[in-house]
Amino acid sequence: QRSAGCPCAARARTESPFRPFTRPTRPVASSCRPCNPRVSRRPILARKMIPFNKKKHSDITVTVSDGAEVDPKEETFHLHKFPLVSKSHFFDENIPDSAERPGAIEMHIKDFPGGPAAFEIVAKWCYGIDIELTVDEIAPVYCGARYLHAPDLEKTTDAFMTEIVLPDPRKAAKVLKVATDIENMREDMMENLVGRCINAIAASFGDYEELNALPPDCFACIVRNARDLEESKDLLERAVTSFLKAHLTEDTLHLTEAEFIEVVSATGRMDDMRHCDAVYSFLEVLLRQLPEEDAVVDVCKALHDLGFWVSLPHSVIERAYADRAIPDRYCTVALMAENRHLLKVNEQLAEQVEHLSATLSQMGAVSESHHAVASMGMAGAGAHAAGAGASSGRSMQ
Repeated sequence: QRSAGCPCAARARTESPFRPFTRPTRPVASSCRPCNPRVSRRPILARKMIPFNKKKHSDITVTVSDGAEVDPKEETFHLHKFPLVSKSHFFDENIPDSAERPGAIEMHIKDFPGGPAAFEIVAKWCYGIDIELTVDEIAPVYCGARYLHAPDLEKTTDAFMTEIVLPDPRKAAKVLKVATDIENMREDMMENLVGRCINAIAASFGDYEELNALPPDCFACIVRNARDLEESKDLLERAVTSFLKAHLTEDTLHLTEAEFIEVVSATGRMDDMRHCDAVYSFLEVLLRQLPEEDAVVDVCKALHDLGFWVSLPHSVIERAYADRAIPDRYCTVALMAENRHLLKVNEQLAEQVEHLSATLSQMGAVSESHHAVASMGMAGAGAHAAGAGASSGRSMQ
């Protein structure tokens, strides 16, 4: 259909079946698509046509909450059905037809992942408003796009994760930190967002500072995955020590006993004395925080299962023996382990001494043999010289 201001429409009005039309010598540029197929029919951006979150002329009100049990966040948005339905399958399926339900519509979303802030970003995208994806905001937008079933935004966020976030373990750790704070995340979001970040960090594991801001269970999961990928145990233990230091302020360790055990056990069995020495320093602080003796026993037993008490150096055993918070049985275990270690060392030293004595005896026997051979050689040389002298005397006579 030609617009009224199009030159083609004016030409059609003046053309008569009784008067042949003369084509102009110069082509006239037309903004009409039937006359000029090169003219794009893209719709004008919604932000130039429909104001975002304005109550006037709004035909749908959406109240969004993050569903948190403590300090929930809730906000109401005054929107329009057309831009939402055109970009989101969720709204297309849940907004009734205008003929069935005329007038303004009210909707309530009580468990939106990321809360009102994430919803606002996705809604702006539905309106055609440019949004900027960043490492700090990709997690809630990623979840929001999948909650509202916005296919184009899902592809965009997935490409951002694949190309920008996952190749860099530090960025993946930042995204993971934000993602762990999002409530009401579905299983598919958890797997595709949190799971991919954990695997990416474990595959390029390092003692990154960004890991210290993660929740203890998330950090321990990364360390276990890196251990399964045969990462250096020394590197894993250094990362654990850095994580514990980051949660220690003055004389307080900001971890529960369960979180402490989960973190230190992520590297596997503890058999390095230097690492055990570092862990014991944090254990001393933790035990002072535990009010009940049963909790102390549980922590010490969990460490015993990891081989902690049998790997302590003598200086740490002395500290544990002097600390009355440590149950006596575990001090005894540490002392017996040290005695076994000393006996083993003594046996090894005895074997080395015996081997060295045997070697020296062999060397002595060889030396005596050489000395005897040398003596026999000297005696033979003397006899030969005496015989030669006698022969010379007879010749002179």
